[in-house]
Amino acid sequence: MDIRALGYLRVETTRFEEWRTYALDLLGMVAATGTDDDTLCLRMDDRAHRIAVVRSTTDRLQAAGWEVANAAALAEAARELEAAGVTVKHADDALLAERRVQGLIQCADPCGNPLELFWGQAQDHTPLGTPYGNRFVTGDLGLGHVVLPVPDIEAALDFYENLLGFQLRDSMRLPPEGVPTAAEQREFPWMHFLSPNRRHHSLGLYPGALPPGIVHFMVELETLDDVGRGPGPHARRRHPHRLHPRPAHQRPDGLLLRPGARRLPGRVRLGRPGRGPGGLGGQGDHRRQLLGTPMERLSERAVDAAGFRDVLGRFATGITIVAGLGADGRPAGFACQSFASLSLDPPLVMLAVGRASTSWPVIERTGRFCVNILAEHQRETCAAFGRSGPDKFAGVPWSTGEHGTVRIEGALAFVECELEAVYEAGDHHLVTARVLALDAREDGRPLLYFRSRYAVGAFR
Repeated sequence: MDIRALGYLRVETTRFEEWRTYALDLLGMVAATGTDDDTLCLRMDDRAHRIAVVRSTTDRLQAAGWEVANAAALAEAARELEAAGVTVKHADDALLAERRVQGLIQCADPCGNPLELFWGQAQDHTPLGTPYGNRFVTGDLGLGHVVLPVPDIEAALDFYENLLGFQLRDSMRLPPEGVPTAAEQREFPWMHFLSPNRRHHSLGLYPGALPPGIVHFMVELETLDDVGRGPGPHARRRHPHRLHPRPAHQRPDGLLLRPGARRLPGRVRLGRPGRGPGGLGGQGDHRRQLLGTPMERLSERAVDAAGFRDVLGRFATGITIVAGLGADGRPAGFACQSFASLSLDPPLVMLAVGRASTSWPVIERTGRFCVNILAEHQRETCAAFGRSGPDKFAGVPWSTGEHGTVRIEGALAFVECELEAVYEAGDHHLVTARVLALDAREDGRPLLYFRSRYAVGAFR
């Protein structure tokens, strides 16, 4: 399914006037065509509007609008949804005029979250004129991201990944108090982040139930200073009726449907600048900014891939096989050189997984795996797991570890792990995991890799 980006959001609220003040006076958005006493349409860029807030007797998400390329893509999406048993409603002329799009269908995900797929949203090329001069990052990345509650996380993942075509970009384990409505049979609640484009994520899936039908949504600004810019003393002089000035360090990290709602514990937030040594200028002008060559310039003289492999290949590493059981009980695994200890308290390890790996998504779903550190006699085993294909375990003896992972017989050591977090890092995923159990052979030497060749160290 050819979904391009999160195009717009529509929310209903019982606190309409607070939203008007919050969006226009604090965030610096602009009221768009279609705004009246009961509807606030908000512009952030050259689209007719990106956010619509509707006065209501309830607080809920009315629709998350996902953009497709054209009429043909919308028709194909409707066919695929209907073939999968999803109820699809085609918009009438009145709804198209209200949304200011050329084509639109409505449906819901398996957890009941209302979705709209559309194409051809109207544009408004009049100068935006935000009150603080801030600029929002949209374009082909879309509006930003939205986090939706999905009590049935597996059904939601299947819907967004396998039907809508989103890519899973990141996962985060939440503390139990962060998901009070999570199913009791789950050992730990996972939150997943997906995207249909280059933005790290356009959609977050929260593994719980919330009455409003939305956790939060995010919009992005061009610079860090834009995030902290708000109605300071200069704005108060021009607009005495507006909010009190907000200190520069109080920088919002997202939008909440319910103002003042409690944020999830453990959520990653933007770092706040603290007090620094004197003589560095005013707060917010250059503190916590990266020094050195801008990334745009670095990309112009990118490191040659062959040279990168040659130089980094001089760093000798051990070789491991990361293996676990899929949801169907079948083993899955892959060879991995990029493995290291990370923390002693708590005991954590880290590894890098290629984004093209077909084995890692199978292991990631279950959340547990074993890092098998190979011995010198296991070159053939390593070669088998270094290739793509479904028959990696053919002729390879293995057993199930005490925590339901896969141990390769003959390995030098075993590290059974539980997935902690996954981060996107270039063409790889950086994975951190908590160690559950350890085991090792008393004798044997490791299988090493140096300059693209197997090697054996001279160990006593």
